[in-house]
Amino acid sequence: IFGIITTIFICVVLSLASIAFSADANSLVLTPIERMISKVNKIRENPLHAIKLADAVYEVEEANKHRQQRRIARRETFVVRSRTWRETITKAYEAAVLWLQTVTAAKEEEAPAETMILEKTIIKLGTLLALGFGHAGVNIV
Repeated sequence: IFGIITTIFICVVLSLASIAFSADANSLVLTPIERMISKVNKIRENPLHAIKLADAVYEVEEANKHRQQRRIARRETFVVRSRTWRETITKAYEAAVLWLQTVTAAKEEEAPAETMILEKTIIKLGTLLALGFGHAGVNIV
């Protein structure tokens, strides 16, 4: 009976590890590659679409920079100027919440750097093709 329970336990552990590994592989490898392939296909169909992709990437980066600057400003302007014990605890709690929001947002924004670099490179190459050939040369590409 002990051998059967051990075998079942090992099967469950291996199954859970396999599921966790495949989820990580999907999120870190397959999803970014599928995004890159879709961007290359969009650029192949219409090279002028690369300019729109570049603009969208630029807008997202600017929004992230602005959001990060606001977080830093909120954190830097936090100064405990309270007179009561309750106000001090409330201010400390608010500072801790701001810090946790900053940390979790930084983790959410993190992506595999290599795949993001490759995606940006693909978009930049498509933009250069579109700008180099122009609107009339799109049919050549």
